[in-house]
Amino acid sequence: MTPFGKDDWRLHDQERYLHGATLHPAPRRLAVPDACYDGHCEFCWEPIAGGDRLDAASEAYATHRGDRWVCSRCFEDFKSLFAWVVANAV
Repeated sequence: MTPFGKDDWRLHDQERYLHGATLHPAPRRLAVPDACYDGHCEFCWEPIAGGDRLDAASEAYATHRGDRWVCSRCFEDFKSLFAWVVANAV
């Protein structure tokens, strides 16, 4: 069971669209090399970016359509609470 509860500052009704979601591991190296910004973590808003951006997450998880991202830290923190299924790498 996760130590993070409903009072965690990162939780803002994401269960509406991410509970039980299938997420795909999306290492940064697979991002478009010239992209400066691909998105942000749905929980902590850490940038998810391609290229050499230093403030971006090095690994993340994405929904099948790539419209929702979760950084690896938030994934580990919330995977049980959100009952995520991990698909094969993209």
